[in-house]
Amino acid sequence: MEEIKKALAEADPFASWWPFIVAGIVFVIGTQHLQCNYLSHFLLTQLLRPQLARSAHGGRIVHVSAHGYTAAKIADRDDPLNLRQPAQSGRDAFAHSKLAIVLGSRALAGKLTAEGCSTTVNCCSPGLVRGTGHLRHSPIMKALFAKVLTFPWMWLFMKSPAQGAHTIVRLVTDPALAGCTGVFFNDCERVEVSELARDDELADRLYRASLSAVGLTEDAARGTVRPKKE
Repeated sequence: MEEIKKALAEADPFASWWPFIVAGIVFVIGTQHLQCNYLSHFLLTQLLRPQLARSAHGGRIVHVSAHGYTAAKIADRDDPLNLRQPAQSGRDAFAHSKLAIVLGSRALAGKLTAEGCSTTVNCCSPGLVRGTGHLRHSPIMKALFAKVLTFPWMWLFMKSPAQGAHTIVRLVTDPALAGCTGVFFNDCERVEVSELARDDELADRLYRASLSAVGLTEDAARGTVRPKKE
């Protein structure tokens, strides 16, 4: 593939549990949220950067996060991926993975701008969307009474999949956003992120930890990403 103009990364397991291996590291308990929601897309984005840069307009990267990122905590700034933290609940792990998306996107946007690259990087929340199987692994939703109580409210107050895609489609296609980068969008509009998500020093720490976790190193001068030497 000679040229890629847009890259969209999104995944959303909410309450599932299985061991996972990234770059030779075995992750267990709640950290599959980190791989599926963040590290897998971080790796793909890094590998696609050269192709995106070949686009006539630099390309656009859109990372899909969620409002739940605001509930996330990073107890140790030297461990921004929470790899050394005690086992987290599914909800906490989910929130942390979504915060990692916001911080990682912010760091990458800043690096690309500093390199003079016109590729843009933005985040968005699709909102609460029904009919996507988002809660299919949730133990609560396996109970019949929960389904009976919840499903009617989903249809009244949650977005349809098409409505949930509106913000993503705007970020990918709107000519007015061609130079917009490092921004979080909700309901097709720019919104301010939390104080933790605005922490540039923490974002840089998380970005560097992410490169290490997926087995990559970055040559900042050339703007290239290379496999980490064993």
